[in-house]
Amino acid sequence: MNRRKPALLRRGHNVQVISPASTPHQYEVCEQGVRYLSEKGFNVQKGKYIYEKKDYLAGEDDRRAEDLKKALFGSGRAVFATRGGYGCARLVPFLKALSVVPPIQILMGYSDLTTLLLYAYTCWNWVTYYGPMVGVEMGKEDFESSFTAQCFSFLLEHNPEYYTVPDLPYLEMECLVPGKAEGELVGGCLSVLSPVLGTSFCPDFRGKILFFEEVGEPLYKIDRMLMHLANAGVFEQVEGVIIGEMIECERSSAKLRLKDLFYQLLAPYGKPVIINAPFGHGREKCIFPLGVKAYLDADNTEICFLEKLWKED
Repeated sequence: MNRRKPALLRRGHNVQVISPASTPHQYEVCEQGVRYLSEKGFNVQKGKYIYEKKDYLAGEDDRRAEDLKKALFGSGRAVFATRGGYGCARLVPFLKALSVVPPIQILMGYSDLTTLLLYAYTCWNWVTYYGPMVGVEMGKEDFESSFTAQCFSFLLEHNPEYYTVPDLPYLEMECLVPGKAEGELVGGCLSVLSPVLGTSFCPDFRGKILFFEEVGEPLYKIDRMLMHLANAGVFEQVEGVIIGEMIECERSSAKLRLKDLFYQLLAPYGKPVIINAPFGHGREKCIFPLGVKAYLDADNTEICFLEKLWKED
């Protein structure tokens, strides 16, 4: 299936910034992220309710949905999230109620944004982007010089036909299960991806390369989520697995190590598996596009995107 790709972003294009899940942690950090996008030459339009707060959400569901729909049907070329947290699942009914599919544009975020990325990927046939957020990475004082910014800028400015994903500056990728695979990338945050099974926007995993990461979950919960995927047949269907950073998921006193758990649960399928890939809730990250074809060589710890991430104007 040929996925619909959004056009490449260029200076002067309008971009939307919204909070579909939780409120940004810090106002000034988020505003700095907005300034970063402005300094890149984009016309930034902020959602009306991005700083609203209701319990753990960025305001009432209908207000967050209003911002999301305005962004999707507005004049922008991209929709960037301020942060994750929780709340995107509560916007799915509003998306299901749309009478038409929005015009294609860049949709980027990670963590709880997994829900929206998967919905657009599955229901609208969009390529979507698991990548940095305005109120988190883009708002850091040193963002311009970071690994994340370098990857973000390179992919936007060069749009290469072939891209070898680099190691994180502080963590090298490792082979967990040897082998090679090719397929379309699909995935996200494990705790958000797992509950998508059984929904109308659950992706078809056949022939895909699955990627996932997680933050702050103990081993037994990771075990449970992976077994949910396993019992649903996901690991039998995919061609390979890429695991990103697993932040604060392993206690130093635990006898079972996270790497050992992954091996126990994934090795029996005989599919190639790489760990420590550069995406997730860590300090730095590279964009991982859902819907783009990739090559996975676990033997040589190599991940390559085999096509352009964006459509040329």
